[in-house]
Amino acid sequence: MLSQEDYDDLQGRVRAVLACERPDFASLTAAAGLDVRHNLKFCNFRNQDLSHLDLTDYDFTGCDLRGAQFKGAKIAGTIFTQTQVDHEALKAAADWTPELAAEISAATHVNLAKRPKDFDLAAVHQMIVNGQEPPAAWRPFIHKLDFKDKEDLSDITSLRRLKQLKRLGLDSTAVTDVTPLAALTQLEWLGLSGTSVTDVTPLAALTQLEQLYLRGTSVTDVTPLAALTQLEQLYLSGTSVTDVTPLAALTQLEQLYLT
Repeated sequence: MLSQEDYDDLQGRVRAVLACERPDFASLTAAAGLDVRHNLKFCNFRNQDLSHLDLTDYDFTGCDLRGAQFKGAKIAGTIFTQTQVDHEALKAAADWTPELAAEISAATHVNLAKRPKDFDLAAVHQMIVNGQEPPAAWRPFIHKLDFKDKEDLSDITSLRRLKQLKRLGLDSTAVTDVTPLAALTQLEWLGLSGTSVTDVTPLAALTQLEQLYLRGTSVTDVTPLAALTQLEQLYLSGTSVTDVTPLAALTQLEQLYLT
């Protein structure tokens, strides 16, 4: 049973909603005193009209939004993890882009975008080598890239927007700074063997990483890798790493190569 205090609070919220002069979703949510970043998860919001609302900070994790309208709404930054939603309706949002489609596709496990007819993976490789970012419409479809032995590749800044990248090979390239890789949080496989990389701190953000190759690098400190809780295989042969105690908490680690 509700305590008297909770009952009074609920009654107050109901009265505030009933007295709300603006019947739109945002106004009613605010009148009820709900935190859109925490209090809307796993709720039924079917057929709600969310048109022209700024939904930037809303967290709709696990919600049922089937039939909801998003015409002219701002949804960049909105969380749709495991949300049931009509994807055609989302395309009517004011800030709809191919990149946003990819992010929502990953969250809801439904593909919202169509591969452009001019998509060319070979061209993507050359763009990266030349320091150019691939077109935004291509990025959701770039899942695997291999630059092994591309000795003219040193700056990988142009990789930072490839958020759907799962596998990346940079072995035996001229890469030394892996800072741009921190943004590629969907990476599962990463090859850096034979590079002059020394600092792996940026890799701590790659929490989906399952295989990491650092053979023959100048890495000495693996402390940042302690954050890679999904790591299954780690190759450190040919490095000067002597202390692997920071890896003790990696319960998924099945293979660790030091020699």
